[in-house]
Amino acid sequence: MTAATADPLLWQAHYMGELPGTPVPAAGTGVRLGNVRPHTRPVWLLPAAVTLVVSLAGLDAAQPWRDELATWSAATRTPAGLTRMAGTIDAASMPYYLLMHAWVAVAGDSVAALRLPSVLAMTAAAGLTAGLGQRLGGTRLGTLAGLLFALLPGTSRYAQEARPYALATALAVLSTLLLVDALRRPGWARWAGYAAATTALGLTHLIALTLLAAHAVPVLAATRRRRGQPPHPSPAIRGRARLTPANRGPARLTPASRGRARLTPANRGPARQSPANRGPAHPGSDDHGRAGGGRSGGGSPPWCRWRWR
Repeated sequence: MTAATADPLLWQAHYMGELPGTPVPAAGTGVRLGNVRPHTRPVWLLPAAVTLVVSLAGLDAAQPWRDELATWSAATRTPAGLTRMAGTIDAASMPYYLLMHAWVAVAGDSVAALRLPSVLAMTAAAGLTAGLGQRLGGTRLGTLAGLLFALLPGTSRYAQEARPYALATALAVLSTLLLVDALRRPGWARWAGYAAATTALGLTHLIALTLLAAHAVPVLAATRRRRGQPPHPSPAIRGRARLTPANRGPARLTPASRGRARLTPANRGPARQSPANRGPAHPGSDDHGRAGGGRSGGGSPPWCRWRWR
């Protein structure tokens, strides 16, 4: 064994060549996932996975209850039978029954098959909740919100029920998420997506449309905030609308025009009355006999000599 093979570093340099920037593995350091960083993982992944695992546990352990049997009865009918049933009962739930009718035709009508769409919908709701939290407060807040949603007792309760509540929950969170995006970056595509999600929410569960009352609060606040701000023109229009010294305001008076605009004693107001044009001659003036007691020099009596400045 030579000196080059006795030292591992020299052996690496001699037989494999140098690996710049790569340290030699050392014992006792454990397993480090250096290439996998927590912030690169999608924020919805962990809450959705936890919700899926919790919801699948004991999915078909309990017998279907009355409302789930109503879903089973509607989903196993023919389309003509569903139409006749809508004329007498459960017309508001007909879109959900049509969806379950298509699902049962593919997956069957077992208890687990009837409840599986609710499990998937609640899993999506947990992921969407995490995404909504990330939009509003960052990745940590989104992950915490999604995990809290996954661990709520009501989440697993309605995830294991063949009723439209889990689907309505997912659509409600999706509608709220799309509303936040539309308010932050307005555009017809985002508003169209929000309208589609809200319409689907109403078709799934009519009472869930009361969510629009809560959505109206940020919409009105954003509208009032935009009205209080001046409009933002495009760069091209903003460049044309720049004020130059020539159009920065009303034309300034130059020394030449300032002198012309000065008021002289001749045009400062209504012409002052001189003794010659002060008005019609008073009976006591020189023209109408000074013997009548008028003042020499003519003019009006003192009570007529007031004039407006």
